[in-house]
Amino acid sequence: MSEVRVGDKVACVGSNNKVEYSEVYLIAHVDKDKQAEFLKVDYTKPDGTTGCLNLTSEHHLFVNDSFDYARNVRPNDSQIQILYKDELIPVRVTNVSKEIRKGYIGIFTRTGTIIADDVFCSCYSSCPPYQNIIHYIMAPIRFTTLFHKSNYCDSEIHPYLKFLYNNYKSITGAF
Repeated sequence: MSEVRVGDKVACVGSNNKVEYSEVYLIAHVDKDKQAEFLKVDYTKPDGTTGCLNLTSEHHLFVNDSFDYARNVRPNDSQIQILYKDELIPVRVTNVSKEIRKGYIGIFTRTGTIIADDVFCSCYSSCPPYQNIIHYIMAPIRFTTLFHKSNYCDSEIHPYLKFLYNNYKSITGAF
């Protein structure tokens, strides 16, 4: 993932729930050297081989037929969707552990989804996992980047996302 650049096309899940390729329009933040806590989500494929996905606890992935925070994934109770032989299939999570890893990147695709380490994930994190609402809110920056390619590449979160997140925190803090 660390080699992905704006303009690349990556595997994702489209509106018809089929695997397709979508353009990366934004790198929300990246730091190849920073240490961060990740969850390692292990699963077993139908052929008996194992796979894993490393992501932060705040990232969203498709689990038990909807998007949820990675922190809510539970071994043996959670089912994720993986890309296996060119199609999405459900598999059970066998283990979830924490580990410190070096580097992170936040990739945004035009579909709002990505296949990361063969697992169906959202591009979004840190706010409630309402995929369609978040994707709608991201429309202005998706539209803008159709005409002006983003060259943002910083360890700080993209200014538009920071604005959205700070407003979300101020609104939810009021209730």
